[in-house]
Amino acid sequence: MEQNKNNSGAKRECCEPDPFCFLPVPVAGPMEEVPSLPDACDPEYQKLQLKDIKDAYERIRPEIAKTPCYLSKLCSELCMQLYIKDETKHYTGSFKERGARNALLKLAPQHKKNGVVTVSAGNHGLGLSYHGRHLCVPVTVVMPQDAACIKAERCKALCAEVQLRSGDMGAMMRSVAEEAKQSGRAFISAYDHIDVMAGQGTIGMEILEDVPDVDAILVPIGGGGLIAGIATVVKKLRPCCEIIGVESVKCPSFHNALVACKPTFVPCSKTLTDGMVVPCVGHNAFYNARRKISRLVLVDEEMVERAMLCLVEREKVVAEGSGAAALAVLVAGQLPDLMKKRVVVILSGGNIDSLVLSCALRRALMHEGLLVRFEVRLDNKTCATARLLQVIAETGANVRDIRLERCGHQDVDVFSVLVSVVCETCTWKQSEDLMDRLEQTYPEVRFERDPNTREC
Repeated sequence: MEQNKNNSGAKRECCEPDPFCFLPVPVAGPMEEVPSLPDACDPEYQKLQLKDIKDAYERIRPEIAKTPCYLSKLCSELCMQLYIKDETKHYTGSFKERGARNALLKLAPQHKKNGVVTVSAGNHGLGLSYHGRHLCVPVTVVMPQDAACIKAERCKALCAEVQLRSGDMGAMMRSVAEEAKQSGRAFISAYDHIDVMAGQGTIGMEILEDVPDVDAILVPIGGGGLIAGIATVVKKLRPCCEIIGVESVKCPSFHNALVACKPTFVPCSKTLTDGMVVPCVGHNAFYNARRKISRLVLVDEEMVERAMLCLVEREKVVAEGSGAAALAVLVAGQLPDLMKKRVVVILSGGNIDSLVLSCALRRALMHEGLLVRFEVRLDNKTCATARLLQVIAETGANVRDIRLERCGHQDVDVFSVLVSVVCETCTWKQSEDLMDRLEQTYPEVRFERDPNTREC
C-alpha cells in the first residue's frame, strides 16, 4: 500500500478519497517540526488542555468506572501486542458517557434547572439521558428519523424527551442550538463541546495507565471529539505514540477537512457505522486534533463486518459498526508496519439493533467464505433436486436454507424450478470445492458473489 506524501509548502486540493489509502498529516512530536500552514488554517477555537482532561478524570471517576484494556486473543494472528480498550462496558454501552457526565457536572445552575438539548444518532443521547436522570437535569434528544430504534427507545426509558426529525444533520444541529438558546437551555454538542472532548480524553489517561509503553492507538472518528480528547492527553504524556484515525469511506468528513485545511461538508451515505456519520467535523474538535494525528485510514463495510464477526467469535464481544471500525483496519491487514508493536484499538460502543447485527454477521461469514449462497435452475423433477443435494453433501457442506420457486418467477418456465440455497462450510477451501463442483455440474449456477473475485 503506497503512502501519499504531501509537500507542506504545496497547495492541497480536494480529491475523491481512496478507501484503502493512508493520508499522512502533520505530527506534533519531539522529533518532528510542525510544518507552517496558512493563517486561514488557524482560526479561533476553544483549545483543549491536558489540565481540562485531568480535571474531568477526577470529576467523573465516582460514577464512571474504568473500562478494561485487555490483551487481545488476536495477538498471534496479527503479529502484534494488541490491546482492546473496551468502552462497551459502560451502562449505556459506549464511551459517550464520559463526555456527557463531565459536561452535565459543569453546567451553570440555570441550565441544570432548565435542562439540556442535543442532536445525536443515539450514543451521546443515551449518555446524556442516563446521567441527566442521575443528576436531575432534564434532557431532550433530537435524533434523525433513521436512527436505530433501540437507541431511541432506551433514551425514552431513561426519562429523556426524544424528538425524531428529518433533514440535514448540520441544519438540524444549528436549528436545535438556536431553539435551546431561546428556551434558556444548554446545547451540548455530541463531539464539539469542550467539556465533552475533555471527558472523552479520559480514555487516553486510562490507556497510558494500563499500557504505558503503547506505540499506536487506533481511534474511530465521527465528529472528531473522541480523537481530539485522546490525542491531546497522549501526545502530551507520550509524544512518540502514533494516533491513527479511522473513518468510514461512506463519510470521510475528517479526511476532507484535512485536505481542505478546514471543516467542510461531505455528503454521506447509509452505512453500518452509523455512529460515525457526521457530514462536517466539529470546529473545535478538528483544530484540536489535526496536528496530533499521525495517519488517517478509511474503512469500508466489508472490513467492518469482518471485524464484528471476529469480535464475536474470538473476543466474545458484541460491537456496533462504529465500535468495530478501529479493529477492522488491523483485521484487514491495512497497517503492516504496526507488526511487533504495542497497539491499542478503541472499541467505542456496542449498541446495535439485533436484526442489523444478525445481517452483518451473516454477510461477514459470506466474506470469509463460510457461507455460500447460490441459485440454480433445474428440471422440474424430484430427482433433479435430490441430485443437487447429493452434490452438496459430497463436499461435506451443510444446507442452511433452501427455497424452490416453481411458479411466478420470470426466469422459470413450467418445466423448471429455481432453487436458492445457502450452504455452510468449515473452511475457505471447502467453499471453493463446493463452488467448483457446482460449476462443473451446473454451468449456469449463479453465486451471490463471483467466486473468481474471492480473495483468501
